[in-house]
Amino acid sequence: MRCLTNDIVFMNEHASNLFHVQCRIPHTKDQLLAYIDDFIERSSEGELRGYREAVTRAFR
Repeated sequence: MRCLTNDIVFMNEHASNLFHVQCRIPHTKDQLLAYIDDFIERSSEGELRGYREAVTRAFR
């Protein structure tokens, strides 16, 4: 089996996403994971739940 050697560009840009990210995997994978961990640490469950509920209402 052959492995892919090309870069992967990851983008997360949609109105329903709580935060937007763009990175080049594998080069910036560690920074992406650190950003997501930090975001989760700084956000309360109430804030996240409120966002999910607002998005759900908006897309009905």
